[in-house]
Amino acid sequence: MPPPRPDSGGPCVLVLDADADLARLIEQWLEPSGLQVFAAPLPLSGGKLGLADDLVVALVIADMPFPSRAGIDALRVQLRPHGRAPVLVLSTTVFASVGCSGPAARSLGADGLLPKPTTGEALRRAVGSLIGA
Repeated sequence: MPPPRPDSGGPCVLVLDADADLARLIEQWLEPSGLQVFAAPLPLSGGKLGLADDLVVALVIADMPFPSRAGIDALRVQLRPHGRAPVLVLSTTVFASVGCSGPAARSLGADGLLPKPTTGEALRRAVGSLIGA
C-alpha cells in the first residue's frame, strides 16, 4: 500500500504495525465502505510516521500484542499533526468478551479494543461506531 496522500479520496484509515496479510485483509474489509486504507510500521520511540504533513487521518487501527497506555499516548502525540483520530487496537491478548469501547479500552487510552483474530463484521461495526462509516 502506497503512503497516504491528502487527495486520496475517502477518509483515511491508517493501519499501524500489522503484517502484510492483516493489512490487506483490513483493506478488503473496509475499502468497500469508501475508506482509504494505508499501512505503516509503528515508528520507534520518537520516530515519525512518514505521513504527508497535510494528511488528516480519520482512524488509526494499531496491531499491538501487548497494548499499554504509554504506547497509545505516544502514538497520539505522533498523530497530533494529522487530527484527533480515534485509535482502535487489535490485540491477541484481548478476550472476545471484552467490549470494544468499554472500560478496558478506556483504561488503555484507546477508543476501541478488539481481539485478534477478529471478523470483518466486528471490525466494520467497530469502525462505524468510532467514525460513523
